[in-house]
Amino acid sequence: MNFLEFNHAQYRDTFNEAVADLSLSLTLDESQQAQHALQGIGAMQGYIDIMRRLDSDREQGNVSRSDATDASQIGDMMLQLLDELGHVAVSRGLTETMHQMHRLSLPVALWIVQHEGTIERLDIIVNAVASFANNVKGQEQLTALCHVITQVQSAVSETIRRDLEVSDPMRPWRILNLNWGIIATRTLSPQLMESVFDQLIDAIPIDAKAFFQEGMQQMDIVGYPDSVRAVMARYNNLLGASGSLH
Repeated sequence: MNFLEFNHAQYRDTFNEAVADLSLSLTLDESQQAQHALQGIGAMQGYIDIMRRLDSDREQGNVSRSDATDASQIGDMMLQLLDELGHVAVSRGLTETMHQMHRLSLPVALWIVQHEGTIERLDIIVNAVASFANNVKGQEQLTALCHVITQVQSAVSETIRRDLEVSDPMRPWRILNLNWGIIATRTLSPQLMESVFDQLIDAIPIDAKAFFQEGMQQMDIVGYPDSVRAVMARYNNLLGASGSLH
């Protein structure tokens, strides 16, 4: 399955395959937690059907005023369920299942974007981006992932985008944008780097200066080409000692 797009049939098959071991573990357990998790798996399957019906209505031009709101709510519930199932999986020693739950959040986020909804739950999506970034190979895949993050970033709720908890270095909004900048750098595309860096400065102005400073250190460690080094150096110089653009 291509995790960077949403296809109902493929998503259902991938989800069912991903939770197969977890489902078996849960069916052998009569605890309340196990039964609740099994209900969560069933709920996910139900939401996939709802998504398919909403997409079918949209393709036929039957878009209601509540479409974006419905997509936001459905997507949020799915992200919550995936997060919960991931926690249950890792508690049972199924670490790879947890990672699969994380990765399955990214197509859901894209579905929310396609329906002009709002993303209110970012933690699991950040985990998904990190998982993909650690596994994708080649500039083409990195570029595709970078464009996906661009879409996700644009749909994040205004509450999260205000980024008020600046004292927390692990806040999802900060991590998402830093990873966005790192992945853009790894594409080796000066044009893409410039586009992402401009948006990164607006999104996390307090953290941007340190990002470019650390980026310059990585230029020598990794051995980036001169074209990439030039972009990083220019943004590092533009921010200056004050941490903001002149």
